[in-house]
Amino acid sequence: MPVITAFKTHDKTAIAALIRYPLKRRYPIPDIKNEAEFINRFDEVFNDELVVVIGSSNINTDWEKVGSRGIMLNSVGV
Repeated sequence: MPVITAFKTHDKTAIAALIRYPLKRRYPIPDIKNEAEFINRFDEVFNDELVVVIGSSNINTDWEKVGSRGIMLNSVGV
């Protein structure tokens, strides 16, 4: 899965390319409008622990589809 590989290699550019923009954020945090802004604000979205969890996850056991809303990791929406 491209997202797992991107997190495993800490490839922020590849991760940014997988996101649908604008990435909505809860007030008062402003939405992320594009890939460049996502890369600059990456640490606001993903902490080091979550990067490791995603990078070491298994597509067959840790992820599930959630209809049109996307995918979930360990029953937490991503």
